[in-house]
Amino acid sequence: MVSRWMTLLSRIAAVPLLWPATSRAEACPLRVTAADLPRCALAASLDVRAQAHALAAAQQRKNVASVALPSWPQLAVAAGVRTAAQDGGSQTGPSTAWTLGLAQEFELGGQRHARIDAAQAGVDAEQQRATALRPLVLAAAWTVWYQVLLRRDAWDLAQVDAAALQAVAAAVRARADKGVAALVDAEMADAAAVDGERARIQAEQQLREARVDLTLILGEPADAGTDADGRLEPLAVDATRTTIPADVLALRAESRALIARADAIGRSRTPNLTVSAQAQHDRSGETAWLVGAAVPLQLPGALARNYAAEAGELQAAAQRLQVEAELLDRKWQAAMAVARQDLTARQAELALYPVDRLDRARQLLVQLAQNVARGQLGVRDALQARQSLVGLLRGELAARAAVCLASVELARRTGSLERSVP
Repeated sequence: MVSRWMTLLSRIAAVPLLWPATSRAEACPLRVTAADLPRCALAASLDVRAQAHALAAAQQRKNVASVALPSWPQLAVAAGVRTAAQDGGSQTGPSTAWTLGLAQEFELGGQRHARIDAAQAGVDAEQQRATALRPLVLAAAWTVWYQVLLRRDAWDLAQVDAAALQAVAAAVRARADKGVAALVDAEMADAAAVDGERARIQAEQQLREARVDLTLILGEPADAGTDADGRLEPLAVDATRTTIPADVLALRAESRALIARADAIGRSRTPNLTVSAQAQHDRSGETAWLVGAAVPLQLPGALARNYAAEAGELQAAAQRLQVEAELLDRKWQAAMAVARQDLTARQAELALYPVDRLDRARQLLVQLAQNVARGQLGVRDALQARQSLVGLLRGELAARAAVCLASVELARRTGSLERSVP
């Protein structure tokens, strides 16, 4: 489940060089709590910012569609001079003539309202895309935040384990020096201590990497020292909640936008009326006033473009999106049921590790060296007991992390991720 969200980090991680300079009071705190995480993740997401610009662009397209006239008025001016000529033996001088015309195109098929409706449908579609994007960003952020907590607890356990192995190795070495224990037992205990220290170093490095991932997803510099502040506890999710997925609503909004565009294109097949007025002045000195109208003649689609094919293409694309929305809704409902079952199963696994059993395991792990020093426990028995105890503690930690990640998935599926906190 973790790898599913890690692929989103390259897209939603904020690049610090692109960020405006902000004070620490305005930015996300260094120790990010569960209450801080949604706000910080959404504010730092480049995908959210890009979608906001897409929404602004859709708003501008709506403003363009709202203009009253389809085109600018056309002003035409023409002038000419007639040269001198002989007329019945009399000489005539040059004369001038001019024409002044003004033309304006008008829409008769309701194209403007259709364009406004199409633009508004585009705005609605962009808003739905923004709504569908937010749970993805939050799910990735919660996953990384829980990973930091998991790696931190794993590092703490690795430290306890390494210290216990070091103590056992020291106790066995002391017994071997006294001749009470075999030298091979001391070497075996030393080898186990080396493995424990190596596991501690690896756990610390994994914690550093998880913190870097959290830093990147929150848009901070890699060396900012961002850390998760909280406990490895699942989100409070209402497992019975059902809702229409945001992704399905986005597809339906896109389908409506395509239908509105098809309607706008279909209305553009209605010819526009061009009204013109002219004033003509000829050589006689008289001025003639003319008023006219022009309408384009429609020809069959085989001879001239009539936009019928374009409208049909958009209608078909809209129907395809409707089918995809229905298919996605079915898959989403199935995934929601699986998420509920998965959370229940993870909770059942976690119930196998009661608190008192974990406390006893930690206490016995710390006391291994004392038992070896007293001769109450052999080296091989101590190392085998250590393996069982650490396996129990690691299993509980993995089960607790699995419950947390399952709660994130269920919260996303039920549409309550933005309102869910541990």
